[in-house]
Amino acid sequence: MENNNQLPIGTVLDSGMRKYRIEAVLGQGGFGITYKATGRVRVGNIEATISFAIKEHFVKQYNERRGTTVVTPTSSNATEVNDSIEAFLSEATRLNRLSLEHPGIVKVNENFRANDTAYYVMEYIEGESLRHHVEHHAGGRLPETEAVSIIRLAGKSVQYLHDNRVNHLDIKPDNILLRNDGQPVLIDLGLAKHYDRKGRATSTLKVAGTSDGYSPLEQYAGLDCFSPQADVYALAATLLFMLTGKDPKKASDIRPADIKASLESAASAATVSAVVRAMSMLQENRTGSVNDLLAELEGNAEIKRKEVKSGHSTVVINPPKLRLKPKSLPWKRISAYSAGVVGSALFVWGVITVVRNNKADDAIPQKQQAIELVDSTTLSTDAAGTALYVKDMNYSVPTMGEGKYTGAVDEQGLPHDSVGFFKSEKNDIEYRGSFVHGIAEGKSSYRVKNQTFEGTFKNNEYDSGTLTIEDGSFFVGSFFKSGEPYNGEWYDKSGKKDANVKDGKEVKVK
Repeated sequence: MENNNQLPIGTVLDSGMRKYRIEAVLGQGGFGITYKATGRVRVGNIEATISFAIKEHFVKQYNERRGTTVVTPTSSNATEVNDSIEAFLSEATRLNRLSLEHPGIVKVNENFRANDTAYYVMEYIEGESLRHHVEHHAGGRLPETEAVSIIRLAGKSVQYLHDNRVNHLDIKPDNILLRNDGQPVLIDLGLAKHYDRKGRATSTLKVAGTSDGYSPLEQYAGLDCFSPQADVYALAATLLFMLTGKDPKKASDIRPADIKASLESAASAATVSAVVRAMSMLQENRTGSVNDLLAELEGNAEIKRKEVKSGHSTVVINPPKLRLKPKSLPWKRISAYSAGVVGSALFVWGVITVVRNNKADDAIPQKQQAIELVDSTTLSTDAAGTALYVKDMNYSVPTMGEGKYTGAVDEQGLPHDSVGFFKSEKNDIEYRGSFVHGIAEGKSSYRVKNQTFEGTFKNNEYDSGTLTIEDGSFFVGSFFKSGEPYNGEWYDKSGKKDANVKDGKEVKVK
């Protein structure tokens, strides 16, 4: 990687505490250049040469290199550059403390001034970037299980920063390294900003840093207050990259339909829903915190895939989510059900009934009816103005009790969204997935307490998918219109085939 703006290989930087020799360029962004360097350390009476990573403050827009080492601001930008250096050093000092307390954040050591700019020294991580890992994976993308697992671990590190009122502001596949043991580590915190308890920036850095595809729309205008949603957007965009192998479109260009289409065959309904919400163009419609995003991904039935071998075929099962209809099941399976479990048809019909019973007078324009329905909840439109969205709209669903719906509605106020979400806290019920004018239709998941279904719905009923009950046994196949298993196989909790089901009749495997 050759560039006149980079320090020549062999350059020695003297921090006053240690001398570092530049060995290679690791990367360059809009706000800095990262190098691999070596330095001598002493432990007792033993000396050794070890590797470090060093970040040099260099704002591509405002800086130029004079000679081989000294960095100078261009034309009249000295004030902006000096403010940026002060912020860079301040954040490095803060990150020095934070990185000591969390394994998922690159360890930051000393910082110092040299060459009319600033540097901070980090641990050199043996491993590979997340981008490299994805691009060299078979198929050029990761399976959902691995991608979600990585984003959960990385997300916990980001939430730790947020708990300390620090925004990373540059999360992307290039800035997450995977250690040799698979642990993701956040690196390149050169854009990170700290905020006080009132959400006000504690530095005066005014230059806005962005990465197309990973920065939310509001970051392009410059963030002047604490915004967990900015990092939420970047985390979700990184998950999207892992699942598709492609960088997302720029925030001003991407639409929910683009995200859904790209993930159609790559992720479960729960993951699609989580990514779409977390990448909402408007900040106020976006998932509010990293913890909220991780909680939505946790709805993915812990998403640990397992392979169930059956004869010469292998069925790959996404840890499923629910089971509802017990009538035709053997007595030992019926005993696993609680009296409160109800059918999917009753659930959706109850939702539709509540919506219809709460519609405003027919004389009121259709869009106004939808507004009447949402009461004090949030109603907004997507960027194209083509869909109405509600958040936590109250429902009182017969047999299920009170709950809340989040997602798009049509102009009659009926759920109409490929990633709608209904939840009843009281009865521990969740439905995530597709509604078509109030009808459950398409890829969805449904959970009642410890019983789960994941697959497709048709006309408010199970169509095909995986059903798991409390004892750990599960059915894979298609369903009759009563919601009962019709054609497929039962497996016990260990993954051993237990029975075949054909035309609704179950035959025990001997």
